Amino acid sequence: MEKIKKIWGTFERLVAVFVPGVAFAIMFSAFCLQIFSRYILKHQFEFTYDYTVICFLWTTCLGAIYASNHREHVSFALLYDKFGPKGRAVLNLAGNVLICIAFLLLIRPTAEYLDFISIKKTAVLKVSFEVLYAPFLVFLVFAVLYMIRDTVVDILTLRTPTAVLLQREAEAKEAHRREVEQAQAAFEAQIHSLSDADGAGEEGRS
Repeated sequence: MEKIKKIWGTFERLVAVFVPGVAFAIMFSAFCLQIFSRYILKHQFEFTYDYTVICFLWTTCLGAIYASNHREHVSFALLYDKFGPKGRAVLNLAGNVLICIAFLLLIRPTAEYLDFISIKKTAVLKVSFEVLYAPFLVFLVFAVLYMIRDTVVDILTLRTPTAVLLQREAEAKEAHRREVEQAQAAFEAQIHSLSDADGAGEEGRS
């Protein structure tokens, strides 16, 4: 079981971190080259546009997998935070089920559309549109898996006594508070050490 988790974790990092990271680096390099060639060399490279568009799509779609896994997407929690643990679990469960159903219904039409546009290619690099938009299908599959996981967690939360959930929340908040205090203390110590080093340097020069 541990070996399977390790393999899945490596595959997940490859798809959600490494590939979009490389795509972003290529996109940024192509963009800089495009600006340099246009305004400095007075010459327009045709391939830079294709690289920019392709890598932008790959960066956003595959990068969204990482955000979905770590729940880093934008959310408005003004009312959500006012509920208790089980109330939030109910809201999460309802939202995850609705979105999961919608994404499941999107998978087949997306795959069919990718097959339909596979005959089209980009103007310069001649990359198939199927390859160009394939990351969106990958995102849908990963998003569905993550929402199924979160749904299971929400169901387990609803089956857990409220007192236990409140205790876990209190412990998590306390652990977070200690981490913040430790980070702040380490930062202040680093600032003091830099100040002391600057003071010693000034005394040495005088």
